[in-house]
Parts: sequence; structure tokens; C-alpha cells
Amino acid sequence: MKKSLSKILESNESYSGYLMVVYGIFLLAYVAIRANALSFTYDEIVSYNTMLHFSPLSIGLNANNHILNTYLMKISYACLGFSEFALRFPNVLSFPIYFYGAFSISKHLLACFRLPTIVLLTAMPFVIDFFSLARGYGIGLGLMLFSLACLLNFQTTSRILWAFFGIVSAALAVMANFTFLNYFLPYLAILVVIATISSLPNKHKLLYVACVVGLAISFLYSILSFMLALKKAGHLYFGGHKNFFSDTILSLGNCFGYMSAYNYAAQIFFAAIFLASIALALFKLLIILKERKLDIFGGIALIFLLSMLSVIAQNLLLQTPLPVERTAILFYPLMILNLILGLSATHWKGSRSISQGISIVFLLHFIANINFTHCYSWRYDSGTKAALLHLESLNLAEVNLGIDYFNNPSVTFYKQKLGFINLNPKVIADSWEYPLGLEELNPYYYGKDNICYPNMPFDIRKVIVPECNYYYLDRFFADEFKKTNISFTILFESPDSRSVLMQLKGKD
Repeated sequence: MKKSLSKILESNESYSGYLMVVYGIFLLAYVAIRANALSFTYDEIVSYNTMLHFSPLSIGLNANNHILNTYLMKISYACLGFSEFALRFPNVLSFPIYFYGAFSISKHLLACFRLPTIVLLTAMPFVIDFFSLARGYGIGLGLMLFSLACLLNFQTTSRILWAFFGIVSAALAVMANFTFLNYFLPYLAILVVIATISSLPNKHKLLYVACVVGLAISFLYSILSFMLALKKAGHLYFGGHKNFFSDTILSLGNCFGYMSAYNYAAQIFFAAIFLASIALALFKLLIILKERKLDIFGGIALIFLLSMLSVIAQNLLLQTPLPVERTAILFYPLMILNLILGLSATHWKGSRSISQGISIVFLLHFIANINFTHCYSWRYDSGTKAALLHLESLNLAEVNLGIDYFNNPSVTFYKQKLGFINLNPKVIADSWEYPLGLEELNPYYYGKDNICYPNMPFDIRKVIVPECNYYYLDRFFADEFKKTNISFTILFESPDSRSVLMQLKGKD
């Protein structure tokens, strides 16, 4: 009988290794092409403007200042020039670090679990988005996974150098985005525990623990003032206020669905996997308490549990929002690693089939959502560049363009980048003034759920102003124009962003 693919890969490790390399090259190419092709988005433009006017004194003034990303963007901008790819290049380079971390971690597992581990860590459209965007999340994810690989290497070799690399990587992840602080603190705690129970001489253990505590206190002291300034100024508002399940887990599940036709089923499937991962981590905790031993699964399980407790405690004690969508992205690698490590630790024959089955589902879902036009979190911005290029090609003497609040940064950015000097954009619709129903702009996460609701009353004619002869707006406005018999001509439409470039009839 012919061997199944999984058995072939298990019996000849080189096949699996080659397949991983090919898969990694494909993903890196995909990330790089998208970094060059995607229209620059709202928050990326905030990153760009922050970079242009950056100074150390501005760090605590805006939560959108992802410090490490800002520094690296500045270097890339100076070396590679003014282009979307140049500004996103630091995050593109973070993907090989992320993939190396996944590959390194998989080497600690049985051969049958290695390929599923790498697939599950990477075949998530929402996660891959951030390696093609000029934000700090991709950099943070790369450094986080590398630090976890260092943790496992330190645990299995007791070489202090791996612990040092891990601490530095985890700290840099926080500098990439402050949300990774919820990972950094549990990571340090587990690193200290591992060092304490390691085979290192007692003198080395004491010196190591003292160094780790000293570095942690110094690092936390250096960023605490920035965090407090952001909280005091009300910049840490993005998130949920219900509970960890509905806000964090279900919002991540929604992002996993990636606005697909089967989005609800994907969300439920993701939530089930997340809960299974928590159950495996709790089961491992009981074993740790009973046997007083900490293996590689135990360390990851404790980091996962402590990271969740960290955000829940902050929400209860400090009334900070629960992480949602992109601010909850740090839980994704931890969830996957807990799932795989937990399944492999059960020694149950069916665990291999379950891990392979889930990885196939994830891979098919990823393939179904491959695109070079848009990302999830800022889908509404994906058509701006193409719309302005179309408008510029008309060679009009002057263009007074009516836009809404959310498209204003990208329109202004591409006006500058394209040298479209005869374009005069005017904001004619405020944020959440109309019930657009955009999934990626859920008003609840921005504290606007009482302002914008599906059946709210509005006057669509308010957006029509005498000075504007063209409009670039969400499809919602075009639909409402039709309902109120306002005549217009569609010049360009972007299905992915739901945006429409229109000219009202009778307007020159």
C-alpha cells in the first residue's frame, strides 16, 4: 500500500524540511508583493506622519506611535525612499524572523507535529496582513515568536545566551507595540522559573535571576511613564468592555473569518479551538502543580494563562479595555502553540490526525482569502490609491472631492504622493455620522456604539455641498442616493473597499 503524505513526511525528515522552506519562501513573496501593492491605510499614514515629526518627547502623546516601527520606518525611508514598500519594509523583514521562530519551535516536537505547527502559526490571513503593513504588530509578532523559540532552547540546553536573546526580543516586542507588555511580564516570570530549576550552578542561577529582575525593572520604569501618559490622555480607548470571551476571543475569531461568506462558522470554529487551547493549558497547570515539573509545554501554557489573566486583571482593576482584534493578536501564536504542544503531550493516537486536520482547514481558508488588494482592519481604505489614479487620469482642471472622515488621511497622503495639486478634498461626513455597517470599523471598539446604530435617523442630502463636483464615499451613500432619486454617475468602484467615485449629474 502506498504511504500517506503524512507518513512519507515523518519517515523522511528532509522532505518535510524542503516543504517548509518552499512554503516559507512562498509566504515571504506573498507578504512582499502585498507590501508593494496594497493602498496605504489610515493607521499607516498616522505611522508615517509620526515618523516625519518624531522626537523622544512625543512617545507618550499618541498610542499610534509604535516606537520600534517608527524608528525602523525612519531608517527605511532614508535608505529606500518614499514608497509604500519602503515604509512597510521593516515589517516585511519581520516575517522571516517570525517564520524562523515557528521553525525553531517545531524542532522541539515530534516529526508528525512539525508541519502542522508551522502551517497553523502562519496560515492565518489576519496575522499575515500585519507583515505587509507599516504598523508595529508584525514586528512585535516576529520578535515574540523568536523569544519563545529562545525560551525553549534555553530550557533544553541551559545556555544563558538563549535566555539573553529571549529577554531582548521580548522587550523589543513591547517597543514595537505596548500591547505585548501583557506577554513580556509572564515571559520574564517563566524564564526566571526555568532558570531556577535548571542545571545551572547555584551561583549562576542567583546572578542570572538578579540580572533578569534588574533588566525588567529598568525596562518597565523606562516605559511606565509613557503608558501612564497615554492612559491619562485617554488614548488607550480601543477595545472591549464586556468580557474576555466575547471581546477578545470572538473578535479574533471574526478577524480569522476575514469577512468570508462562511464568517460565522469560521468564528465559532476559531473560538472552539481557543477554548480547547485554554482547557489544555489548565490541564497542564494541574499536572505542574501535582508533579512540580516544568517541561516545554508547561512553560508555554503558563505564559498563555498569565497573559490572559494580565489583561483581565487590568480590565477589572484599572478599567482598561480588553484587547480586541489587532490588539489581541499576541494571543494567536500562544493559542496555537498550546494546542499543538497539548495534543502532542497527550500521546493519544488521534491527536496527530486532529492537528493535521485543523492545519488543512486553516490552509484551505488561507488560500481562499489570498488577495493583493486589501487587508482586514482597514479594508475601507483599499481603493483610495486606484480611485485617485483614475481621477487624475481624467486631466480635469480642478477637482473638488467630497470624502468622509475615514478616507481623509489616505486621500491627503496620495494627493501628496501622486503630486495631484489640483485635487481639493473636503470632508463632508464625520466619523460614524452614518450607519455604514463596516465590519472593520465596529463602533463598539471605539466607544461609539451609542452614536452609530443601524436604524439611526439621518439626512443623506447633507453630504451634498455646492463646492464639491465629485464624491469618493462608501457604497452606503450611493445606495442612499438611489433611494432619494439623487442622480449620479459612477466613475470608479472598488468592491473590496466598498468605495465609489461618483459625479453628481448636473455638476461639472
